This record gives sequence, C-alpha cells and structure tokens, in this order.
Amino acid sequence: MNDRMDRRERDVLDQATAALRDARIPDGPSPQLTASTVEALQASTPAPDVIRRIQRRKRMFRIARFGAAAAAVMLAVLAGAFWLLDRSASMSFAKMVENVKKAKSVSFVVKQKIGDQPELESKMFIRGNFIRYETPSETGIIHLDQKKGRELNWPIDQLRNLKEDAKDHMKSLGDEDVGGRKCHVYQIKGLAKSLWFGGNQFKLWADAKIGLPVKIHFADDHTSVTWEDFIWDEPLNGDLFSLDDLKDRNGERPTPARVIPTRIYYQQGWTELHSVQADGETPEAQFVPRLPDSAETYDSAKAELSPDGCYLAMAYTHITDHGAFAPYRVLLWDRTQPKEAVIEVYARPEGELQSWRFSDDGKLLYVSWWQHLAGKEQADGRTGTDVVDLKTRAKQAVKLPTYKGADGKEQQAQFAAASADGQTILVVGQGLQTATADGKVVRSLTAPDVNVFPSSVRVSPDGKEAVYATFHREDKSHQLFVVSLAGGEPKELVPAGKFTDVRPSWSPDGKRIAYTCRLLDPKNPPFNYGAETYLKLVDANGANASVLLTKKVQPKETSLELTAWR
Repeated sequence: MNDRMDRRERDVLDQATAALRDARIPDGPSPQLTASTVEALQASTPAPDVIRRIQRRKRMFRIARFGAAAAAVMLAVLAGAFWLLDRSASMSFAKMVENVKKAKSVSFVVKQKIGDQPELESKMFIRGNFIRYETPSETGIIHLDQKKGRELNWPIDQLRNLKEDAKDHMKSLGDEDVGGRKCHVYQIKGLAKSLWFGGNQFKLWADAKIGLPVKIHFADDHTSVTWEDFIWDEPLNGDLFSLDDLKDRNGERPTPARVIPTRIYYQQGWTELHSVQADGETPEAQFVPRLPDSAETYDSAKAELSPDGCYLAMAYTHITDHGAFAPYRVLLWDRTQPKEAVIEVYARPEGELQSWRFSDDGKLLYVSWWQHLAGKEQADGRTGTDVVDLKTRAKQAVKLPTYKGADGKEQQAQFAAASADGQTILVVGQGLQTATADGKVVRSLTAPDVNVFPSSVRVSPDGKEAVYATFHREDKSHQLFVVSLAGGEPKELVPAGKFTDVRPSWSPDGKRIAYTCRLLDPKNPPFNYGAETYLKLVDANGANASVLLTKKVQPKETSLELTAWR
C-alpha cells in the first residue's frame, strides 16, 4: 500500500506514537489494529496487486504481535486520555494522572481474546525508550530513538477538543476490591467516534492508596483486552533490555548456514528462515539480522533466496513522518557469514518496492516498484521494474509492454519473471503473457480477464513451463496452475474455493512443486483467512499431492510463506 491510504486514515503506528510522545513513553506498532484499519479502508475489492500490497502492509507491523499491540493501546490510553481528562476530573483521578506521568518504568500482563480464538497472554516491561515483550512463542526488544521522533498528533487533536467538557467523558463508578486492594473505578467513554483499538470506551481501576492503575479493560462484541498486574517504578535490570540477553533467550545467535541441496525454505512473518527436506526430516532454522536501534520490521513476505542458497535478498519496512510503508531498498545478506553486515544493492527512496527476483545464475536482481505521481490523486501512481547487476550495482529499466485498460487508458504490464537468458519475460496485464526483452507481447498464456499475481509466477528449471497463482474476487480464494510457455491449456494444481495466500516454487529438478497456502474461511473477512496454514507438495502434472507441514494459526496471524526450493 502507499501514501494514498495513509492520508485518508492515519495508520495505527502514527496514532500510538502521538499519544506515547506526550507521555514520554515509547510507542509500539499494532498488527491486530492495523488489520482492522485495513478492513475499514477496503470498502471495495481492489485489483489483485493492490490486495497483495494491503496484505503485506498488514504484516509490516508485526514488531511484537499481540503483546506490542496491547502495549501500544494501553499506553496510548494512559498517556493520551489521562492527560486530557485530568483538568476537570476528580482530585483522585487527577492525582493518578500525575503519578502516571512521573512513572519511570512499568511492567504488566496483557490478556487478549478475539472471537472464539484462545486467549493470548503476554508480559510487557517498559523503561525509558525500551520495550521488552514476552509471548509464548518469542521474546523481543524494541528500542525507539525519540530524538528521531515525528510530530504526529492523531488522535490527540480530536481528544483535545474535549478539554472543556472532559468531565462528561469520565464517570466514577465507586470503589471495588481488586486482589485485596481498594480501587477507585472509572468509566472513560465517548473520546472519539472510534478509538484506535476499535471502541470508544474502557474501564479503569486505580489503587486508592498509591494512586496508580492496577487494571484496564476494553471489550466489544468481538474483542476483549485486559491489562493487569501492573508494577510501577520497579527497578528493572538493564540486562532485561539487552540484545545479548534477547539472543540468548531466543537462541538468536548468528550461526553460519549449512547450504544443502534440495531443501525447502519457508518463513512465517518473523525473523527466522526455516528449511526442511522434502520428506519433512531434519528441520533447521536460521535467524535473519535485525536492524540495530530501529523500529523498522523485517518484511518476510518479500524475501528471496539466491539460486545457490547462500544469499537472502531481504528488506525492512520504511518509516516516515506519515507512517510505515513498503520497503524502498533491498539488502543482501550472506547466510554463510551471518555476522557480516547486510549490503544495500538497490534503493528507490521515492517509491515502494513490490517484489524482487534473482536471475537463474544469481548475478542479476529484478526489482519491481510502485511510485506515486506527484501532483496527482493519491491513488495515482506508476509501476516499473529495474534489473540490477549485483556485482557492479548498475541498473537499467526493463522494457515492459503496454495495453489499454478497461477505462481505455494505456497501462504498463507488470513484470512477473524472466527466462535464464533474459530474452523472454513473463508479464501480467491482460492475463499472463510472454514478451520479448524489448517489450513486445509474444503469446497469451491465460485468458485476458484472469487475475494473476505477478509475484507468484515462477519459470521451471528447464525454462519450458511456468507455475502461477490466480485470485478470485468473489471469495478471495486462490488457484494454482502450470502452463507451457509454448502455449496450451493451463493445468490446475489447486482448485478455487478452498485456499488463499498460495505461494509456489519448483523443485530443483523441475518434477515437483512446493507451495504454501492458507485455509479459506469466508467468516473472517477481509482476506478470509482460516485457522490453518500449510506447506504442500504436488507433482508438476498434478499427481501425488501431499501435506508436508500443517500449523494452527489465529485468523490474523501470518501464514506460512514459501521462500524457495533449492
């Protein structure tokens, strides 16, 4: 996605940042709440490439998954709402607000339940510019440099309008006993049409003796979030926020990769590159590097493995004053020397990178991008593809065919793949087509109205076939096909109506195809993600289908993401 969305609706990262800055407590991005923002923005079904960008944008905010999401919301509530309400509230409430402002550290437990899914629990520690989160699956640290902070003020501007009648938005509910402690209870409501965590009211319990919150609760028809077991101004050991401690805890020490042929590589949205044999045996994992002192997050969905398996072409989200965006640069990481710094091999600061692809010999990188047209509507932009020589860093534009869209305007096809010699390219515009290196269409491989994901197209090792995924607007399911580059009827490998988020890759010998996918569930819009994600295998002719891995996931958790079969 791009700036056109963020100017309509400030994204969640901006919102949390604004509130946290006023309270001198760091912010944290919110994957769950970003997803709900996407739902609101997606009033109509866009084209497949736009949908793919929306899906990827949602994943950019996974710094701390549910833990950081809850932390951002809780702190925003304290830092924003309290600061605005204290002037006209009761003396006890005003005193609590002052105590919150003076607090140097805090730890608490977050319990979050969405729909019928199991309750998720995480532990948060906050001191200065550091946030440490501990979930059942991972532990992480976020360090935010406030000197690089942005002047973002939504939803603070809306809340400031309530200064004159703030008392109308805070109601005392008397006293209650919480864990043997007498607490004043407050109902905060009507702060905006809809607060950034999805509602406009929450309940708060404050210890009557120490004048600090001990519990906060928000609930609507679908979501329940409770922040409790607060410990304020507890001395927190500096090792708690040490990256070395984090690496020890997660086993995240950089270890050289063992590059073994015929392994399948996949990820699941975080910082681990997993691999497994085609029979499911000898699983391994390697941590990809983190950017030091940065809130930017690894974009696992776009990562590409070099043909020899030694290098990972990777990227991180791009943080600006307007929010978090798709990456604008590609970094090359040597998996065999993981302690060495990543190397920037391509950058387009004025654009957003959609995907990149190695040439068959690993010497070139094809990078596809989107760029907003200055002076035009926010949704107006242009796309293109550059091919980069990884040795010299020289780049040149790929000549892509043009065609007339449904509105009669000339459009440029999108790059999908290239032959080993670079003389034939596959493009997506009017279905899937082959074209010459100088941009002339040679052959249509599908009907012109077929919605093909450009990033899904992969040419077979012998250069004779291509595998690709298609998108169905009606139910948002994906299909998987193989087609001969010489033409002919495509062969269906995965039928419509069953799965979504399909990502394929050829085996090194070209006989089989691996793909990851997500169970389709129309009850979970906007992407209809189900509760299971898979890594599957199938012969190129559609025979011998099998399931290699199955994982249970939350509806808005990341799917398994196939990276390569090398």
